Amino acid sequence: MKIIYFMVLVRIVSINPLFAQRPPSKSTTDYTQNLPCNCESYTRRYVEDAKTAQSLINDYLKAIAKNSKIRTSSDPIYVLEANCGSPMAALCPGDIRLILFNKYFFELINAKDVHTVTLVDKHVLAHELGHHVLGHFKRIGSLSEVEKIYQKEKGYLKKKFITNNNPMAQEIEADLFALWLLYKLEKGFQAEMLIAQIDTMKMEELDKRFMKQKENTNSVKNTKEEKSYSTHPFFSDRIKIMRQYQNTIKNLQTTTGVRGFNNLGNSAFMDLWPSRAYWDISLSAGVVLGGIPDFSADGQKVAAFMYALNQKTSFHTGLSLTRFRWDKPWQTTLDVHWSKQHYGTTFLINDSPKLAEELHLDYLTLSPQIGWNSAVASRRGSLSASKRGLLVNVGANFFFPIGALSYTNYIATSAPVPKLRFSAMPKVSVGVAFTKKTFLPRNLKWLVSYEPQWIRLEVTPRPTAISHNFTTTLQYAILRR
Repeated sequence: MKIIYFMVLVRIVSINPLFAQRPPSKSTTDYTQNLPCNCESYTRRYVEDAKTAQSLINDYLKAIAKNSKIRTSSDPIYVLEANCGSPMAALCPGDIRLILFNKYFFELINAKDVHTVTLVDKHVLAHELGHHVLGHFKRIGSLSEVEKIYQKEKGYLKKKFITNNNPMAQEIEADLFALWLLYKLEKGFQAEMLIAQIDTMKMEELDKRFMKQKENTNSVKNTKEEKSYSTHPFFSDRIKIMRQYQNTIKNLQTTTGVRGFNNLGNSAFMDLWPSRAYWDISLSAGVVLGGIPDFSADGQKVAAFMYALNQKTSFHTGLSLTRFRWDKPWQTTLDVHWSKQHYGTTFLINDSPKLAEELHLDYLTLSPQIGWNSAVASRRGSLSASKRGLLVNVGANFFFPIGALSYTNYIATSAPVPKLRFSAMPKVSVGVAFTKKTFLPRNLKWLVSYEPQWIRLEVTPRPTAISHNFTTTLQYAILRR
């Protein structure tokens, strides 16, 4: 069973194609018998006045073509009345596209008993049309299969759907799409005009009744965080989103396409539940820009250097795992890198430095950090999914040696090869972050870090080696959960 916000389609609608193709005749009974649906059956009664419905549909298609980059399908969409629990869009085998509704919800959703086409009716039609033209069925698949998964999982957010296929986010996306169409087609339209025509008190009562029913079924505590157990957000939350972001929707550019509406729906969803924690997994790579090695042996200073980048490049590569919330700037990060570093020591001959020995170090580096990211905590209320800001991380580097140390001594060829030991040092990073407030990551971070390194060598005489390194790192998120 679904939340009842799916508003009912007006009586004017009859079974008809969206793209001016001839619909089946009423006498073609096998057609309706073979059409699958989540409802028990169709009423087999076509609502009157297909001409008005066709006119609305044509207006919607013209508005989509004129004001966006959305490319509509050539498949017809049929609108009919059925014994469904609530209005819905459906994709049947053979790519048959349906919009289903019934008279009961039409009478329920409107605030007044009227017999004319209302903004509510138009919004319902545009909402259901949005599911088709925004490609929701391609992303999420069969609604009946989604419902089966939802029934197995507890909690208001189903873990399996914290992805780009989130049904709740798609409902919000369809709401905003329908609101956008009304702005394009209705002269002087404002979101409050639509909301005023909805029986909000009745819908909120249904929200509470639905919640109580789910509590009795699942024995789950009614908390603000666990306030929906279906594929649809509560009606009150959907109204809140339309009110909060009406100006953003009104001013959308004509360059907006399917991905643009998808990003808007994702961003609005995350604004409703900003306290949920997300995990980003990023590819990470960087190089040592420069450093100041400080080597000594038995208390005596030894000249030391890091290779120039055009000679020997010290670098690191690996993965970065970041945990964050959209309502807090603080985040935690764990970097796991393979680090390749090159050092050497010199001595002077006739005031000219000569290479005495060189070391090539391989580490597995673990870097737990606490960070502050202004992009994540950017102001809510704007539906832009693109965020950018400053990033500061503080943490530590733990260096675990990998394999034997590669060591060459050019003075004493019989000199013992030192052993490389575990070490740990602090780490400080500053940079910028570019992130998407969507279920798809598309995050980019650029960091400059100060990473002092204690090079622990076990050899006689035992040296003291600390290098003050400055590195730069790029990270690109590939997965968000």
